[in-house]
Amino acid sequence: MKRPLGRIAAGATALAATILMTAGSASAQPDPGGGDYDHVANYDGARVYFKEHGDVVTLCDTAANGHAAEAYVWDDLPGDHVYTLEVHSGKGTCKTHRASDGSKYNLLENRYAFFKIDGDGDGTWYIFKWYNDH
Repeated sequence: MKRPLGRIAAGATALAATILMTAGSASAQPDPGGGDYDHVANYDGARVYFKEHGDVVTLCDTAANGHAAEAYVWDDLPGDHVYTLEVHSGKGTCKTHRASDGSKYNLLENRYAFFKIDGDGDGTWYIFKWYNDH
């Protein structure tokens, strides 16, 4: 039985996208300023970067859709979020916080850090979590 190559390719692409979305990043990713981040995630016009050493969190607006990119950051769930990042200056712009900005930006070590992000203002958020062991 012959299978159409297009269906196989589409299935493989969908599987790869799903794996990338759920697994996060295993290696350092270049950030907008040229440094290395441990994790990166995208959702609906927002991209969040997280570097464990120094608790550096960068949020970027990746879509010209008229909505701000927003991120809520938690040390560990459940509980109130630690801080909020918002980027209102349009596509291609970013905002960064790091532990050296003050105590609320210094995330707990050896726990999960959670990032709830949205970039299109539709009220749907996506939550990513990464283990902060540095």
